Amino acid sequence: MYPLTVVQQEEGDYRIDVIIRSLSENGMSVVVNFEEFQSTIASRMRTVEQDGKRPAHVGGFNFLFFSDVDGVDVILSQAQRLDRHYGWGSLLRHMSKWLIVLTDGGDAGDLMLDNILLDNVAITSIGNLGGNYTEEKITSSVYTLMWEKDSRELQQVSQTPTEDAITRVFPNTGHGLNGRVLRAAALNWVTCEKKFINDTFTYLGFCDHLLSHLSRTFNFSYTYVEPADQSWGVRHPNGTWDGIIRMLIDGNADISPVPYALSYERSMDLTFSHPVDFRHSDIIYKKPVHGVKWGVLLLCFQWQIYALGFAVMVWVAIAFQTLKQASEWLFPQRDMKTDNLFVSKTALILGVPLKQGSPVLPPADSHRVLFSFWWIFCILVTSVYSGNLIAYLAVAKDSVPFTGMGDVLESGYNLGVDTGSFQESMIKNSSISLYKRLWQKILEHRPTNMTVSEHKTFNNNQLESGGYALITSAHNIEKYMAKRCDMVATKEKGFQSYMSFPLPKHSALAWLFDPEILSLVDRGLPRYWMDLSTPKRKRCATERQDRIQIEDLFLVFVITGICIVLGTVFLVVEHAIIRYHKGKGRT
Repeated sequence: MYPLTVVQQEEGDYRIDVIIRSLSENGMSVVVNFEEFQSTIASRMRTVEQDGKRPAHVGGFNFLFFSDVDGVDVILSQAQRLDRHYGWGSLLRHMSKWLIVLTDGGDAGDLMLDNILLDNVAITSIGNLGGNYTEEKITSSVYTLMWEKDSRELQQVSQTPTEDAITRVFPNTGHGLNGRVLRAAALNWVTCEKKFINDTFTYLGFCDHLLSHLSRTFNFSYTYVEPADQSWGVRHPNGTWDGIIRMLIDGNADISPVPYALSYERSMDLTFSHPVDFRHSDIIYKKPVHGVKWGVLLLCFQWQIYALGFAVMVWVAIAFQTLKQASEWLFPQRDMKTDNLFVSKTALILGVPLKQGSPVLPPADSHRVLFSFWWIFCILVTSVYSGNLIAYLAVAKDSVPFTGMGDVLESGYNLGVDTGSFQESMIKNSSISLYKRLWQKILEHRPTNMTVSEHKTFNNNQLESGGYALITSAHNIEKYMAKRCDMVATKEKGFQSYMSFPLPKHSALAWLFDPEILSLVDRGLPRYWMDLSTPKRKRCATERQDRIQIEDLFLVFVITGICIVLGTVFLVVEHAIIRYHKGKGRT
């Protein structure tokens, strides 16, 4: 059952009365005067606009007109003007059906309708409807307006018995958008790369994958357009928008193949398709650059462990001296004078942690038991130390200045956010105290009087310089980290949102595309196309240079130099003492 709106140009023709009576008996007829047509159709289109319902749910977009030849172009042109005003040039164009019955005996073949963009228009003559009103009778004398390469042409309705009457009278219903050229607004994005081919720009990647699929499915072509201000769409204090969103609002673009994050602010002025992705936002920053790692040999343990080791060594030295004196007192007959020298005892104790032997061995059993436990202690400690030193030199252990939005304010980093982004809108308009503080921090370091593209360049330069944290989407984070190995992102996953394609408010294209987009999402194709177009992160050498740098061993060279200097000093002193004793012996 197809609800009809029947419009009469003139009343009194009994043949029209017979047709209307036949339709009324089936509950399908609504009769209005020709003068009431404009207000009636405008009212029904506003109902769709206000309620956001699909035309199939509200009906009223199937029309039966009784008119003379001169009124046909007037009727259809008036419908197109209403469609541009209420339906963004898509509602009536693709989703209405128009059967026009000529009442003055005119020939449909004489009509010139090249300027008519409505897809489904059929014309017949009242003279062909005489006699019994049957489906075969009406379809055999109906001409339908078909699309040709550069014009429209009226062709006689097909009489294929396998087709129903609606498909025969309106064959364009099976041809999608019937070759319409859609204007797709886009800018260079992570998965939507701008390319110039023969001095004409186009976009490749996710945008083109999806538009190409939809164009094959719904029989349309498309051309890319860009906003003059190169902005994605920023809402100004007076409520107006710029960029791509402005183009969609003004009807200068039919769709944007770049998915936008859904937000209440945007939904007030746009219609969004079925979501194609779910994304979050995080903070990206450059890894902090540390100074010279001169203390690498001291970083393996905490200072408490070094203090404990020194205390144990002092205790061993005291215990060794105590046991030695006790042995001399208990066993005076033993010769214990071989290790009386301070240097020998010191070398014996320090040689153990340095894994060095000694020509002087402990003479007593008590001494040897003590040194056995000292050896075990030193073996365990030095093994752990060696392992930590190797691990530190092999893999970097970078400090994390902050973990998310909760502590970035106290990190000392400057803070930024992409202009016109979903993240900026959420932070700027939020009543949460944390977000208010974040917005104040952003304003402190944000330059004024910058365009969107200039601000994007500013963010890039600040990130590369360091000391700057940028709140941005996961897509942009992947782009940054694909180029550089010194970028790090937090894992807070804030501002989670659905990603959808924006269209003009209440655009019928959203209703048309949604079932197919839902089918694509169920099959995982948007996610696959997006991953295919997302830059892959370059392979980084375990976040550290393959070779150990000289600064990593800076302390080793310092200690070596100190030892050489001390050795030289002792050598000079020893040589002076020997010369002194030799000179004294000669006198």
